[in-house]
Amino acid sequence: MEQAQVAGALLGRVHAITGLPAELLAQVPGGNWYAGSIDVHLQELVAAGALATAAAARLQEAAMANQPGCLAIGLVHGDFCADNIVVDGEGDLFVVDNESLHLGALDYDLARCWARWPMSESVRAAFAGGYRSVRGLDDFTLHGTFWAIKA
Repeated sequence: MEQAQVAGALLGRVHAITGLPAELLAQVPGGNWYAGSIDVHLQELVAAGALATAAAARLQEAAMANQPGCLAIGLVHGDFCADNIVVDGEGDLFVVDNESLHLGALDYDLARCWARWPMSESVRAAFAGGYRSVRGLDDFTLHGTFWAIKA
């Protein structure tokens, strides 16, 4: 549990980085560009036979009904999961596989983490507590359906 909390705080610290150069932030598209790709990805799943057309339509509707109006943009890991965390002999956690670092939606990065990292309810609560100690989860929770479908 303690390691989950530390891992959550670690991702929260990445997401809380401020002072990024304005010219770098200006390269990030405005609006919610994540919303436009959900239907495309759902249709790919339908075409592959992994999802029924009616289910894809319901997911698209749920995502659009829960999409955020604006995105919190910052530094994201892109692949934060248990596979990419190393524990040293002292018990300290280190994140590896950092070539996916980029600017993006912080809440999508968190949703991807949770989608890729199976956690029990208690471990997820510990992770969320660590994350929350650095960055709030209110917007993520409010639009959780959108982010879960996108991830």
